Amino acid sequence: MTEQARHCPCCGQRLAAADDRLRLDMDANVAMRRGRLVRLTPREAEVLAVLQRRMPEVVPAQQIAREVFGALACQGIEEPELRIRECVFRLRQKLGQIGVRVVGKGGAGGGYRLVVS
Repeated sequence: MTEQARHCPCCGQRLAAADDRLRLDMDANVAMRRGRLVRLTPREAEVLAVLQRRMPEVVPAQQIAREVFGALACQGIEEPELRIRECVFRLRQKLGQIGVRVVGKGGAGGGYRLVVS
C-alpha cells in the first residue's frame, strides 16, 4: 500500500513531492520516492539496503544472504537464497508502485540489481 508522504515518518522532515531519489528509512521500514512511501518488513528493508548500496551492480543472491543474515547465520538457515528470492518477490510488488524495479539475472552467479526509472 502506498501513501502520500508529506513528512518523513521517522524524523518528521518535510519531503519534496517531486523528489526522484529512492530514500530508505531503516528505522521506520519505509521506502520513499516522488512523495510516496511504501511500507516494508524489516527483512525487505535490509535486502533493499544491500541492493541500494551496490546500485547499479548485480548482487549475487548468495552475497545478499550473507549481508542480511550474516556469514555464520547463513549456515544455520535453511535455504537462505530461497528466503532472499521470496523477499525480492515481495519487494518487486511493493516497489513497482513507486517506479522502482528489482531486476533478476539468472544462471550461474545470478543475482539482483535495483533500477530506478
